[in-house]
Amino acid sequence: MTTIQDYQNKHEYDIKYYRKKMSKYLSTYNQIKEGIRFKEEDIQNLEKEYFEACPAVHKINKTGVSWTIEDKRKYMANKIKADIAIDKIHIKQMERCLLLISKDKYYDIIPLYYFEHKTIETVADEIVCDVKTVYRNKNALLDKMIVCYFGAKSIL
Repeated sequence: MTTIQDYQNKHEYDIKYYRKKMSKYLSTYNQIKEGIRFKEEDIQNLEKEYFEACPAVHKINKTGVSWTIEDKRKYMANKIKADIAIDKIHIKQMERCLLLISKDKYYDIIPLYYFEHKTIETVADEIVCDVKTVYRNKNALLDKMIVCYFGAKSIL
């Protein structure tokens, strides 16, 4: 039987892993939202008469199977809709995590650093504090978001 202490010892690197993962999620947040829009355009393009121009159509690679144009349209539309659904779930969860930390005094660190891609030094200048304060509070905010997004497993 594995105890909590055994689990913690085995996974002591996890906080760095989760911070890296959450940082990546935040860095790509706007691109994922934009990607949803592109995927929705792909679905509209599938409905057009000359839909072979749609990049999504060229991903179909089923050898030995004869596909009608309508089969290709349905297959790709369903695949793209599934991708959109996954992206929307991710975005919704990220928005919940951002809402959780939105009342924090140092919340502005997150949008300045991750969405506007400003340096830590620039963020420190903008919110009028020390660089160490930015690092410390960025990590504290990330830790709150990590628990919100990944749950208790991230801190055990």
